[in-house]
This record gives sequence, C-alpha cells and structure tokens, in this order.
Amino acid sequence: NIAVEQTNLRSNEIVLNQLQNRLAFDDSLITHYGNLPRATVFLKNKSAYENLKTFGFNLISNDSLRKKITNLYTLNYEFIDGLNKRITDEYLWGHFNEAVFESLNAEIPLRTARPRNQDTLYDDETFQEYLKFNINTKKSLITAYGSIENEILAIQVLIDKEIESP
Repeated sequence: NIAVEQTNLRSNEIVLNQLQNRLAFDDSLITHYGNLPRATVFLKNKSAYENLKTFGFNLISNDSLRKKITNLYTLNYEFIDGLNKRITDEYLWGHFNEAVFESLNAEIPLRTARPRNQDTLYDDETFQEYLKFNINTKKSLITAYGSIENEILAIQVLIDKEIESP
C-alpha cells in the first residue's frame, strides 16, 4: 500500500502543479490523471493473532513482545483500517471521485484519463482544493503505513530473539 499511495501522491502533486502553473496538457499526464481517483484497501489478516490468543500468549516469554503484538493487532491495525476506510468511503468515493469523474474522461478506468476541458480545470478551485486535500490524506496514510511497517519489523526482530532464546 505504501508504494501505491506514493505513486498516487506523486500523480496528485504533478496534476496540481500542472493546473496551478497553467501548463499545457500532454500525453505524459494521462497516467497521472488516471491515478487521481485511485485508493488503497487495507487488508488485515488476524488469523495468526487469533491463534496466538487461543493457544496461549504464555508461549511467549518476552512481555514486551506480547504487548507489541497485541498493540499491533488491536490498536495499530484498527487505527489504519478506520483511517483508510474513512478517507476512502467518506472522502474519495463520497466527494472527490464525483468531481474527478465529472472533470475527466477515463480512457482506461483507474489507469489513464484526460481532462474533459483543460481550460475549465485551470480555474476550477474546487477541483484543485480536492487535489490538495488528497495530497494531504495520501501523506497521512503513507506515514501511518510506514509506522506500522516499522512496528512489524521491530516485532520480527523480537520474534527472532524469542525463537533463539532457550
């Protein structure tokens, strides 16, 4: 999800720059316009955590590891899932994509698109404000995903130590 959000972020920045600077549309922008309505879905698999709860956290001797695993599944995953759903459901599908789809002519849905009327988009403050908001939400999601990725890596190190300990 981090790579997809980074790509989408960059596309939103490129399109916003093109519009704010009134640069001519060219074919190199087709993919960037196509990326505007894209969003990620956070898929959480809690089966390993549920198995651990069922068969006993007492198998893990490191208290810090138990806490980190619990926090990852009960707090961090729930936070990112809620954030992602709220951004996607309420904002992107509720508001932003409507404006995008009205303003763009999708050649390949969610892949390539062209402005229906480039001159109109240059002066469309609402469309540009949506881009700015989308840029900020992409940055928030990238930060949140990165934080969870770091937590997972830290847990992996602790798991390796747990396995190696007598």
